[in-house]
Amino acid sequence: ASFSLKLSEAGPYKAGELGRIVVHLEPHGAFHINQEYPIEIGLSGDADTTFPKANLARADAAEFGEKKARFDVPFNCKAPGDRKINANVKFAVCTPENCVPDERNLTLALAVK
Repeated sequence: ASFSLKLSEAGPYKAGELGRIVVHLEPHGAFHINQEYPIEIGLSGDADTTFPKANLARADAAEFGEKKARFDVPFNCKAPGDRKINANVKFAVCTPENCVPDERNLTLALAVK
């Protein structure tokens, strides 16, 4: 694979308190993250889940370079229970010879107490 893309927990989570999940993108081998391509992340969850910012771009990254991108994503759940958070990620990884735009949908299940 030319990259790894994952959505991970940074819990534990409590209802009514701001929590955080993390989106990681790491290219492999000769690939690098295209610095010119507009990376976009669209977030969604169930009716009890809200995001201070549901659409993220490069400027929102906690870390962004040719070999790694990380987005720390805050969210809030009004009620306890099992929740799912969805992230639609648009990005491009490239070699000097080839550029590969991609779009992936990730889902993370988490428990809110």
